[in-house]
Amino acid sequence: MKKSKVAKTAFCLSIAFILLSMVLVDVSVGEVETFDDEGYCWCRCKITSFKRLPCKFSPNGDGIKDTTTINATFSTSCNWKLQIKPICGCDYVVREWNGTGTCLTIVWDGKDEAGVVVPDGAYRLILSIRCRWGSDTGARIVVVDTTPPTVTNVTVSPDPFNPLTETTRINYTLSECAYVAIKIFSTNPWTLRRTLIKWEKQLWGFHSIPWDGKDDSGDNLPLGTYHIRIYVTDLAANKATIFPVKAKVEII
Repeated sequence: MKKSKVAKTAFCLSIAFILLSMVLVDVSVGEVETFDDEGYCWCRCKITSFKRLPCKFSPNGDGIKDTTTINATFSTSCNWKLQIKPICGCDYVVREWNGTGTCLTIVWDGKDEAGVVVPDGAYRLILSIRCRWGSDTGARIVVVDTTPPTVTNVTVSPDPFNPLTETTRINYTLSECAYVAIKIFSTNPWTLRRTLIKWEKQLWGFHSIPWDGKDDSGDNLPLGTYHIRIYVTDLAANKATIFPVKAKVEII
């Protein structure tokens, strides 16, 4: 009798071990899923993406980069809260949105809760999500910039110049990082002769651009006076205070 009980116990333990091994194999090759008492699958509450575009914008009503679009996605449906605060460190909330779901899309027009455009500067986008299984937070930076760039110290040297023996240079100073285009025109009739720079991103400070007196086809231009136009917009699409900046140079 004792032997049969021992054999029966050993058999039950063997079956239990086999079943446990099957479960362990199952778990090792797949994603672990845990269910609560009500049969809901447990998944980590996580922000899977959090973006804003553009990261620098100018809510000045000119129709160019007046807003920034904020997008985020989550690993599961949750309650979310998006706050905008100054980066200075104060806890003042400029704007807040709340919602529920697996994603969000918010278009911010640069205004606070009262509908007033916020001062220029950097702001923190703070995203927090929460569901029954946990929470997560994320942060991004966005810059409000409605101040136009300035272009100063514009000179052309030498002027006049002889393209057969020398090259002239167009000099200027930018107040901030900006996109620059430089074009050269002739008159009678007004004709575009050369595009020296086509919306090139340049750092703030002094710049000097050479011109060899040739047109876009590489041919030498005839003697005469040529008109230079310098177009500048900053990263938030604000046009320079003088747009375009004008200068002249003479070919002899």
